[in-house]
Amino acid sequence: MSSKTVSVTITGTLAEDLCRLSENLGQDVSTLVEEAAANYVERLNWEFDSVEEALLSADEGRFISHEAMTRWLKSWGTENELPPPEPDVFKAPARGDSKP
Repeated sequence: MSSKTVSVTITGTLAEDLCRLSENLGQDVSTLVEEAAANYVERLNWEFDSVEEALLSADEGRFISHEAMTRWLKSWGTENELPPPEPDVFKAPARGDSKP
């Protein structure tokens, strides 16, 4: 794996918190920042991928009804939590090429 040195200015309480964590965990601040950045980038990539998947589904005319989403959300935290709903509303795909 290649590495690249970057410079980041961190001020205020975040800098203080990083220093305190560094001491408590016995890790370099740079290691903590690298781990935090890796987690942040992973989460953003997941978000972008999820949005892209949803847009493709919508372009194909596949949707999840409000009722199905409501049933699923109301089940959260209960003993009978439901799995995420599958598309149950199908419309003709969008006409025209919305993608390059």
